[in-house]
Amino acid sequence: MTSAVAFVAALPATPGLAQDTAKVADEGLNEIVVSATRRDETANNVGISLSAISGATLERQKIDGQRELLMSVPGIAFAEKGTGQSAISLRGVASDPGSSFGSNAINGNATVGIYLDETSIALSGFNPEPRLFDMNRVEVLRGPQGTLFGAGSLSGTIRYISNAPVLNNFEARVSGDVSTVAHGAEGYELNAMVNIPLTQDLALRVTGYGRDIGGFVDNVANRDDVRSVNYGGTVRISVCGRAVDHQAAMALMKRSPKITANCA
Repeated sequence: MTSAVAFVAALPATPGLAQDTAKVADEGLNEIVVSATRRDETANNVGISLSAISGATLERQKIDGQRELLMSVPGIAFAEKGTGQSAISLRGVASDPGSSFGSNAINGNATVGIYLDETSIALSGFNPEPRLFDMNRVEVLRGPQGTLFGAGSLSGTIRYISNAPVLNNFEARVSGDVSTVAHGAEGYELNAMVNIPLTQDLALRVTGYGRDIGGFVDNVANRDDVRSVNYGGTVRISVCGRAVDHQAAMALMKRSPKITANCA
């Protein structure tokens, strides 16, 4: 049994930003702007089968992990194969004839492309799981997407679009959970974001995540609880600059060190 306490803290936005946020919330899912075809347009005007989940929806429904997200999307099958390893199949298309899962199967090439912003993060045998904190939206494109997203998108593509740095506005947000495991150790989960305008035309956004889930198996040698394999962290750094009016460029760096634990 696990008990948890959650907390959220944020610095207030400027009045103009708060009004824009309320306006977006009232527009509904049909007005989510996506870039599935490499150009911005509303989701209901895109001529392909897709599901678009906004960041506001992720937050409202308390969806913070890939499993909770994908299990709610029509036409997709998802199974976990271990920490940092998951299998994803769209429309039943698989690279391994003996498996119903087509993304990053151990045998054969992936059939589902996975992107963080404009960068492919799918790896053979491993499937990185981007944290959904500070995400602008998630796009699930069903059907072959090889023309725009390469050979690894035979059955579809999943795109995680993070929030871009905001010029001329300082923003910060922190959320987390504190948990205890019955007859085990304590644990925590922490998310943090800060957006810093460096100059009038340059902004930096840093998003961090850390987790340590308490173990419950005793180490007979020293009587300590064996640490859970569910621990580690991620840092996402993005910079946005504007050279002239209405033209911007963004660079993104993500680091997710692989941390493993000994299990008894």
